[in-house]
Amino acid sequence: MGSKKAFRFLIPLLFLLLPPPGRVLAGESFPQGDVFVPLFSDPKEIRSTLNYLWVSTKGFNAPVVLLGFGEHLGFYRWSHGPDGAQWQWGLSAGVFAQFKMDTLSKELLNNDYFVGIPLTWRSGKTSARLRVYHQSSHLGDRFLVGFPVPRANLSYESSELLLSRDIGKFRLYAGGEWYFARYPEELKPWVFHSGLEFRSPMGFFHLPPGRDAHWVAAIDAKTSKNDAVITGLDFKAGFEIGPTEESDRRRRRWSCTLEYYTGPLPYSQFFTERIEYFGLGFQLST
Repeated sequence: MGSKKAFRFLIPLLFLLLPPPGRVLAGESFPQGDVFVPLFSDPKEIRSTLNYLWVSTKGFNAPVVLLGFGEHLGFYRWSHGPDGAQWQWGLSAGVFAQFKMDTLSKELLNNDYFVGIPLTWRSGKTSARLRVYHQSSHLGDRFLVGFPVPRANLSYESSELLLSRDIGKFRLYAGGEWYFARYPEELKPWVFHSGLEFRSPMGFFHLPPGRDAHWVAAIDAKTSKNDAVITGLDFKAGFEIGPTEESDRRRRRWSCTLEYYTGPLPYSQFFTERIEYFGLGFQLST
């Protein structure tokens, strides 16, 4: 299915999933935050981030800085149905760049660009995200000088569905993606996605007004099949500063974490390469 035909099918699907206008209880234009809390440990979640990582793979061992700028703009949020379930739709966009730090010029390795249209939903402790998005990757020129490889910019459009459930201080989520238009063709179309998050019951210190710091630990897993079935595992642990009230979706959250990843390279055209990295990161998200 070509990308134009896929978009003609999927974009109307987003609108078909919206509840009937006559049953909307309350609405708000351009709301802050989102009813679906961003995934804490997904390396490709849209957020602003600064990570210092030691990356190890075949023929490459070096410190790398990952610098990302991402933002989610909510267009409209409304309550619907007798249980007051909340819905929201908007626009997500971000750019993520990786820099090799052991060179004089701190050469750019790769840029990843992302834009998506998410429809999110929450009812009590259950939430979901349906999203159609585009991602493209572009290798840095200085990287190509040092590692002469054919340029094959990774580019795809994907539809994603995730279901999340809060269980006490834990959060469990699962779902998957379908790449309905992709280049190169050897990028297989299906990804299974799951994860588990834990936030400590009480903040270990308070920041007025209405913010707490919590210990957080999370694991994110993505499984796909190219030449073989391979799973990317991302572990994060540290602290997060967020709203005291867990139901407060309007205040931003920022965190400082230690991170370890093993699996296929999350960025650039080398998605078949297996890598490991570990390091320290700072993240700001909705």
